Amino acid sequence: MTKELPGRPEVRAKVLKAALLAAADAAPGPVKVADIARRAEMSPGHVMYYFQRRDRIVAETLLHAERELAEKRDKQLAKAADAEQALETLVRLYLPSNRADARWRLWAQLLASAPDDAETRGAFAGVIDSWAEALAAVIATGRDQGTMACQDPATAAYQACRLMDGYALEVLMGAPGRGRTWAVRSVLDAVRRSVS
Repeated sequence: MTKELPGRPEVRAKVLKAALLAAADAAPGPVKVADIARRAEMSPGHVMYYFQRRDRIVAETLLHAERELAEKRDKQLAKAADAEQALETLVRLYLPSNRADARWRLWAQLLASAPDDAETRGAFAGVIDSWAEALAAVIATGRDQGTMACQDPATAAYQACRLMDGYALEVLMGAPGRGRTWAVRSVLDAVRRSVS
């Protein structure tokens, strides 16, 4: 993402929205430029003019989706009555809504083919860190409220986020009995035990 790309933010935003829809609708596997172009009502060549490579579309779409979700997360955490409610809110936002969750499908594609430039890798490290930092703040608040006894919220939060990553992949796989409800319950049980 270090190379300057063509302007027209409204066209780029249209492509990002189309890519998110394509990820949600597509069968498991890579999002196709043709599917994105069809949803954006553009030609594949026009889409590629703005992004040059399919992996760039995937990366930018995921970063866009994560920025929007981070805003939602921060607003909802600010409204939480206590640390327990904040923990449940964060876990529910983090995990995929179902096996067709567009954001998580894009994460799976990104993990299968890691970005080749340092700027993009740094942006995704920032996304990962922001979730761990938000969870660490929840755990620290729980400690202050006397409902959590964790002495190292940062480490506990990072480990919990990696645990959630594993459960998220299980949800995406769609195995019977391993859907969102199971993942949320399992993660909450594990995190509560680890911080008590």
